[in-house]
Amino acid sequence: GEGEGEGEGEGGSDSGEAAAASASSSALSRKIASHRGAGGGAYDYRLAGVIVHNGTAESGHYYSFVQDRSVPDGSQWYKFNDAQVTRFHLTDLPRECYGGQEMHSVWDAQAGRHFNRMFPKTYSGYMLLYERVQRQENIPPRLPLLPEEAASRVPHLLYSEVWDRNMSFLQDSNVFDPAYFQFASGLVLGVKASSAPAHAYGPPPAGEAVPAVMRAFQLGTHLALDSIAHAKHQTQLHPLCEHLCALASAYPPACHWFLQRLLRCGWATSLLFKCREVPTRREFADLLVHVLRVARTFEVRLYRDVGALQHTQQHDAEQGDTEAMSIDDGDEEQEHEQEEQEECSQEAGRRRLGKGKCNGQRAATRKGKGKEEASSSGKQVSRVSRKKSRAAAWAAPLIPLDAPDTGSLVCATLEHLLGMLREAHNHWLHFDCYFEVFVHVAHFGVEERNWMRTQNVVARFVDQFCGEHSPFWEARGSRFRDGRRAGGMGDPKHRTAPRSESMVRLVQLLMRECPSRGALASGQPSPYRLTSIASSITDAAATSGVALVPPSAYDEQLARHPVFYSMLADRGVGVADLAPLAQHLAWMDSDFSAQLLNTLSGALMRAEPESHVSFYALFNALMAVPDALHGDRVLLCLESMLHLIEDGCQHGVLTAQAIDFVRSVAQQSHTACHWLLENAPRWLCTWVLLHTSRAVRIAAEHLINYLVPLPGAVDVTTTTTPSDTTMTTMTTRSRWRWR
Repeated sequence: GEGEGEGEGEGGSDSGEAAAASASSSALSRKIASHRGAGGGAYDYRLAGVIVHNGTAESGHYYSFVQDRSVPDGSQWYKFNDAQVTRFHLTDLPRECYGGQEMHSVWDAQAGRHFNRMFPKTYSGYMLLYERVQRQENIPPRLPLLPEEAASRVPHLLYSEVWDRNMSFLQDSNVFDPAYFQFASGLVLGVKASSAPAHAYGPPPAGEAVPAVMRAFQLGTHLALDSIAHAKHQTQLHPLCEHLCALASAYPPACHWFLQRLLRCGWATSLLFKCREVPTRREFADLLVHVLRVARTFEVRLYRDVGALQHTQQHDAEQGDTEAMSIDDGDEEQEHEQEEQEECSQEAGRRRLGKGKCNGQRAATRKGKGKEEASSSGKQVSRVSRKKSRAAAWAAPLIPLDAPDTGSLVCATLEHLLGMLREAHNHWLHFDCYFEVFVHVAHFGVEERNWMRTQNVVARFVDQFCGEHSPFWEARGSRFRDGRRAGGMGDPKHRTAPRSESMVRLVQLLMRECPSRGALASGQPSPYRLTSIASSITDAAATSGVALVPPSAYDEQLARHPVFYSMLADRGVGVADLAPLAQHLAWMDSDFSAQLLNTLSGALMRAEPESHVSFYALFNALMAVPDALHGDRVLLCLESMLHLIEDGCQHGVLTAQAIDFVRSVAQQSHTACHWLLENAPRWLCTWVLLHTSRAVRIAAEHLINYLVPLPGAVDVTTTTTPSDTTMTTMTTRSRWRWR
């Protein structure tokens, strides 16, 4: 009895629970017996309710869809979600309960806007409730199946897939547990870098015991890159990566293992391209750069001279083709076209950018002694052979690189990173740290920059940025697998282009280190050339005495591509590094100056108002180049601005900005002042009297007051340039006569 159970204390409680369990089992047995006594057999069932789980395996929320049984046809359903009860239509059951994927709008802080992306649904049917409706006749009764028998009736592939997923989930739950991260990180952090034994760079000899430092580095690398970098909680990632850097510095063979492992797995793609978290990408990039810096100390001798040798062979081949080319004789030109087509067919199997033949590059080669002859010949060749140059130069894919086998893991890693450009169109938003790696490597020393120039790194990056606006885009067939066009990083259609400041910094670093084309032709060195670049390598003697490899013809053409500058200015990206690059290339180069000014003027007409500041910054940079072409450059800029204001800028505020820029040009050059006064009939009446915008009329008034100040006004002293040395500063009285 109840009192007897209480008197026996704890033992009585156990016996009471056993009695209750026995009673419950007896009740279940009686229910089954009564069911069998009623005849058993099979029955038809109808879905009467669904329990839905919304969330993850760790947490979530439950709600239900229930059928209204008072309706005869069973067509009325309701959704019970806590205190909310709403009508539900059965046709929406697949969308609400079958799982799958759905579109979500997510905010991207880097791009500053929302994007629509497909994500797996967090809600799906969890439990189904059926109602027995009628008995099926002439079907023998079935006894309940044992678990083993029930499992045997499930298809083997389905059964294995379900359990594989279950085991994978259980394993991930343990691996991505913060407690496990802390435990494993403690093992790695417990091995001090000071305990590393002295060992030469490279893999350890076979049969030799692996030191604890190496084991700790391997464990920490896999823990950081394979687990913590993909987890929600990454508090252990930064201290772990810092410790890995210390271990790599103390034990160089760890760097050799890391780079070999990197080439065989997908760390670079998953953590530089696919990873959406900026801190995670930066941690991996910093670790990679540090490993490359340590390995570079031991491998620089392997590629110190290979860049110069390769560039010499390439330069000799290009020079021979250029000297053999005829421009004026049409018959000889056709013969050369046939010869180059044969060469292209032979080169189609080669997979390196620098091996192709490019008439567009020959168009930029100066022939003859006169400037006019060189300019006209270049334009003629460019018109005749534009299509052929595209097909010949980049008919083969840019990657993989056909770089010489130096035996250097540093070079192999950089080639691997360049090969990742194939997947660039899928990961535009996550390119910032990818370019930063190349910038850091370029600061190692002149050997790395020479290697990048021999591998046409500038041409590859600019081509990827320009997309369909690249001069070589059509010939390479840059499309997705389904036939859609693959736009470039700077494509205006993709307002989600990445932050490309690091790419621009790398381009200007590789180009400004070498003399510009105009400086070589005129014999006047460019003041914008980088005569010294700070190295991140402490051993300065290791980088001394290395000959400088000039940019390849492909790097020259793409770095001088005007659309590259207009696209960057349109996005307002990297203008601080882009302006000195434009100044360096425009030095004593009339062709590039004219092309760039005309392209920027046309792009400014179509640009968004917020990007006009970037365009005017480039204009000001070009106007500040103090070479012998300064006067011509100023006149061309003013002519372009007048056409821009007359044809395109109907908005008052934008037109006023253009007039203010014209006034700033006039303040820097007497040539601009005289040109504006001589061409006053073209703009004076329209800007001052006829324009409907008050901002435009005020800007025009300020321009006139500077050009022709009132009597007694204080004259503004202007800065003279080398092209204006023969002119004297206009006084207030002479300007008043003009008025």
